[in-house]
Amino acid sequence: MEKSLAIYRDILGLEIVFDKTLPITGNGLPTGIFDAKARLIFLKSYTDHMVGVIGLLCYLDKPLVKPMEAKRKLGLGDCVILLNTTNVKERMEKLKAQQLIHVVSEGSIDTYPTANGGQVTVWGNSFFDLDGNFIELNEVKEGSV
Repeated sequence: MEKSLAIYRDILGLEIVFDKTLPITGNGLPTGIFDAKARLIFLKSYTDHMVGVIGLLCYLDKPLVKPMEAKRKLGLGDCVILLNTTNVKERMEKLKAQQLIHVVSEGSIDTYPTANGGQVTVWGNSFFDLDGNFIELNEVKEGSV
């Protein structure tokens, strides 16, 4: 949990809006672990946490078995966490220096169409975090998202 917080809170700047230790029955989570105690953290970006948050869950008394190999490839049904922020170059350097990520791409410049018919140019980076989540970390260079 602390390594994940080092990524999402300390380096990427997300803010904790919920941090509790609570019982997990196992009925709503397909982990195969029942009647456990876990720490659940929700982190928000900017001011609106009603749209969505990133959730971190760590079982405290019945830990999940970590996969033998780190995830390095996206598969069917995997999600991509897309974060637009500032100071991306500095954030990437901190993540790499602390060995918190596996870099897939760094420093690409791409232009995409926006929902309102415009275009946005971003400085893009992508990586897998220590839990195998795939993150695109972008900084808008021209236009708006």
